Amino acid sequence: MAVTVKLPTQLRANADGASSVEVQGATVGEALDALFAAHGELRDRISDEDGGLRRFVNVYVDGDDIRFGDGLDTAVRDGGEITVLFSDIRGFTRLSEQRSAVEVVRLLDDYFSRQVAVIFRHGGTLDKFIGDAVMAFWGAPLANPAQHRAAVACALEMRQEMERFRRDYGFAEFDIGVGIHTGQAVVGMIGCEQRYDFTAIGDTVNLASRIEGLTKDRAPILVSAATRAGCGAEIHFRPQGTAQVKGREEAVELFEPIGGDGHGDR
Repeated sequence: MAVTVKLPTQLRANADGASSVEVQGATVGEALDALFAAHGELRDRISDEDGGLRRFVNVYVDGDDIRFGDGLDTAVRDGGEITVLFSDIRGFTRLSEQRSAVEVVRLLDDYFSRQVAVIFRHGGTLDKFIGDAVMAFWGAPLANPAQHRAAVACALEMRQEMERFRRDYGFAEFDIGVGIHTGQAVVGMIGCEQRYDFTAIGDTVNLASRIEGLTKDRAPILVSAATRAGCGAEIHFRPQGTAQVKGREEAVELFEPIGGDGHGDR
């Protein structure tokens, strides 16, 4: 993968005056590691700047390359399809009431570290933590035709990792719910002068969050019909009926993934 890094003016002196640098890597992360290895002062400058990398570096998609440039108008991709995943901890309030704040933070740090590793193994983009919830998506910054299957496979492994976490700490009541939806969204560096975040916004994100909220009463993992359709016949799904969600006139059809062996439920 070729990653072209178009440097803002503030950073060009740390890259021998070059306006852009092209590096190679099997993944975006490896390519950026190669960039910093070749221009060590660039990493130091980014670490030292107030606000870090996100203060002045934007991301946008150009074919199979990730380009970094200085201009929010080039940072946003409108109308691309992504698959959004929300995961939320069940019983967290009860868990936190029984422990000190320091211990709760330590437990969350371990839990999130495990789950983020799962997301990355499946090629997901970590968007943000929202309290005890995690948001991730597939299909940006690089297009991924297998995004539906990748997100669902990630959710299944997140459940497995949660069970290991529960056994390791003896938390019998610790549980998570995962909701997934596929659709159009605006993706890019969004924010203000003081801080930009690479994130996704739109109805697709909202619906994925709503679907996650429905897991409390139906199933630990729920996906929309759009996500299920994109998975083909490689994953089993169990129908979980329909639900009316806030902000939508039509009921949402829901499915529970139950593993995959090459035979779907169609």
